[in-house]
Amino acid sequence: MGGLRHGSSSWHSSMIFFGTFGLGPFECFFCHKEVVPLEGQKRFHIHHEDEDYTNDDPSNLKPAHAKCHARHHALRSEEHTSELQSLRHL
Repeated sequence: MGGLRHGSSSWHSSMIFFGTFGLGPFECFFCHKEVVPLEGQKRFHIHHEDEDYTNDDPSNLKPAHAKCHARHHALRSEEHTSELQSLRHL
C-alpha cells in the first residue's frame, strides 16, 4: 500500500485490518459504496470507529474512501471548535 511507513500506526492498523478481513473489496463505513484497497492509499483509508488510534482491535477498524474519511474528520473538527467556542461564552 503506497504511503504506509513500516512502524507507523497506519501501517500497523493496515496489517491487522487486511490480516483479518482480506483484500476486499469492502463497503465504505461512511457512504456504503464499494471501496477497493488495491486502488491505492490515496483512495482507501482505515477509520478507527471509536476515534482511538491506538485501538487496533479488528472490530474498531472500518474501511473508508479517503475523501469520506477526510470529510468525517473535518466535520468532527468543526463540531469540536463550535463546542469550545460555546464553552468560552459560559
